[in-house]
Amino acid sequence: LLLIASLIPSILIIFELINGVVLYKQAQDGIAHLQAIPPLFHDSNNSGSGPGKYFDQNKLLLAQAELENAHADFVSLSNSLDTSNVIGLASGIAPTQIKTARALGHIAVDGTRVAQQFIKIALDIAPNVSSALKQSPEQPENIPLKPFINATSFQEINTTLSSIAPLVHRMTIDAQSLSLNALPISTKQRELITSILPLLPILNTSLAQKQQWINMVGWFLGVGSPRAFLVEPMDSSELRATGGFTGQFTDLTLNGAHMGPLKFSNIGKYEESLPDSTPDPVVYTKVIGQSAPDPYSNWWPVANFGLRDANLSADFPTSAKIAMDRYTYEFGNHVDGVIIFTPTLIQQVLHVTGPITVPAYGEIITEQNLQARLHYYQLDNKGIRREEIIEKVEDPQVARKLFTQRVTTALLGSVTHL
Repeated sequence: LLLIASLIPSILIIFELINGVVLYKQAQDGIAHLQAIPPLFHDSNNSGSGPGKYFDQNKLLLAQAELENAHADFVSLSNSLDTSNVIGLASGIAPTQIKTARALGHIAVDGTRVAQQFIKIALDIAPNVSSALKQSPEQPENIPLKPFINATSFQEINTTLSSIAPLVHRMTIDAQSLSLNALPISTKQRELITSILPLLPILNTSLAQKQQWINMVGWFLGVGSPRAFLVEPMDSSELRATGGFTGQFTDLTLNGAHMGPLKFSNIGKYEESLPDSTPDPVVYTKVIGQSAPDPYSNWWPVANFGLRDANLSADFPTSAKIAMDRYTYEFGNHVDGVIIFTPTLIQQVLHVTGPITVPAYGEIITEQNLQARLHYYQLDNKGIRREEIIEKVEDPQVARKLFTQRVTTALLGSVTHL
């Protein structure tokens, strides 16, 4: 009896060591299933390099299976961490480590449950997205874009966001119990977790306020009915009330989140009459002799008024309405709103993407040299002449904005690739 009694502690230790190995294996298996998902969308057999690869139904089904396995592993692991008597006793010896391990277990369970719901949405909208992505970007403008998201799928997204809100809220609370330095994890794993955790309170707040923005997002994306917006980059070196002068403009079309191509045009070739260029005969006749609308007409100093002059008020909605008015009158296109931005926004995007290359000009554009290079090609005669030669255009008013258009195209390409 004494011999058996003396062996019991050793037997318990061996049992718990085995139990610990099982728990560790469950954690590693769950992580392995998650790590198996990204390569599914990047293997050598996957055709295409654009966003369409993320809506391949076969890949999504494989990802769904990996998520289900990861979720099952994390559920088993979390239950063991929460209910094991020995781990309960260990919490008195290492309270911080056990508390952190349990919190991570809860976050892993809820996180994979959230991911499962998003995979389900991706599977539902995959046929629409795949069909829309096959549409040629060079198609005639009178053929509407096929939508990525219709009213039914948007409602499903809305419902899913409501269902994951409590999960995200719980993850946010659990994250407050984490002390990653207490766990024997690698520096890379710690950096990964710490890069994700700050997003939880942001997502939690956004989901709590969902009813305030969900319908607005649906309207903007053109769910149920296409939307068109007038987009105007502002040159902030020529200061105007909304941040700068309108040098270029384009239409942005959205139909069920499917964005049409952006093709910027120089406003000068439509509204300006200069010795070395002839303005557009249709638009210019609608600009010449026009005066600014009230209450600006009593001081307007120029014998014409057009889209380039519309941003008269520092109250953005006021200027936007004038711009929409002028654009519809001059170009015959209806728009639902106006988006304007200055080079500051492009610099912030470049901060994320890194430098972009404009091969035809041998230029590398960075957030530091952006404005200087744009002004060189827009305002310096040497830069404008170089544009005429490279672009084979003998009209300086047309040529002076073509480098900017190439920068825009390269930037959009870089963002899309990322």
